Amino acid sequence: MRHAECKPAPCRPETLYARLGGEPAIGRLVDRIYHWMQVLPEASDVLAMHHADLGEVKARLRAFLSGWLGGPERFRASYGEPRMRRRHFAFAIDNAARDGWMLCLRRAVDEEVEDPQLGAELKAAFQAMADHLRNTASSRDPRPRPDFGHGARAAHPHHGACQA
Repeated sequence: MRHAECKPAPCRPETLYARLGGEPAIGRLVDRIYHWMQVLPEASDVLAMHHADLGEVKARLRAFLSGWLGGPERFRASYGEPRMRRRHFAFAIDNAARDGWMLCLRRAVDEEVEDPQLGAELKAAFQAMADHLRNTASSRDPRPRPDFGHGARAAHPHHGACQA
């Protein structure tokens, strides 16, 4: 009797959405981001860009993150094409605003994500997106950058490489 040749299964990397824990985990992460935004003085300018009632903002971010992290596309059905850079043009996002938002995000990831590698991947993906959303320089910036993120492509975190 001949044995069938044993071939490894094709490599299908799990999405960040699945590795994070899906919708419940995204909900917890979003809640913690906005918790920190309300608490940290470094994020006060970013918080001021939002409506007083954060319910709709949180719903939009949860919907966006679902698809952006490789899960179900929830944003387009309710809000249209994401076009995050265009949606954020109404707000002056300089390095300080980006850094305030990232501080909240990093704290939330540190609280909600147990796997250090996953945490690092999420932070890197969010950093790329935050850099992409910058649209102005200000005197608050330590060294205003001339590119303001123009031409940069946001990371697509759900398109990862296989790992052995």
